[in-house]
Amino acid sequence: MGRPYKFNGNTLLAKFESYKEWLKEQYFTRPELIKSGERAGEVVYIKIYSPPDILSFCLHCGISRECFYSYLDENSDDFNSELYDIALQVRDWIASEQIRGAQAGTYNPMIVARLNALKETTETSLKTETGTINIQISGIETEISG
Repeated sequence: MGRPYKFNGNTLLAKFESYKEWLKEQYFTRPELIKSGERAGEVVYIKIYSPPDILSFCLHCGISRECFYSYLDENSDDFNSELYDIALQVRDWIASEQIRGAQAGTYNPMIVARLNALKETTETSLKTETGTINIQISGIETEISG
């Protein structure tokens, strides 16, 4: 058995709530050129709020990603159902925020898809005189067999 967990369910939940508050103050600025009107050619700086992610949550909590993912390991010898439930809530909230942000055009959809292990697969078959050609496209990978 490893060392005791740094958090219990209540303290991890409190850290999650403080993380969401902390995120409201975290942003980057992006220069944007005004393209028309009286201010055309002027550069303004747009606030881009930081998207939530597991790594920044872990840094906020003072734990490693491995520690966080150990909370989600149902097969662990020191499994804690309370930590598991809160960690699931954190993971799912972060994924939901990322996906909704990508759908709204705020976050890069390709990065969000990678972070959340999302991919689209398309399959098709072409019948030819010599047989059938199967094409499977998964994200950017293509597999052709025949």
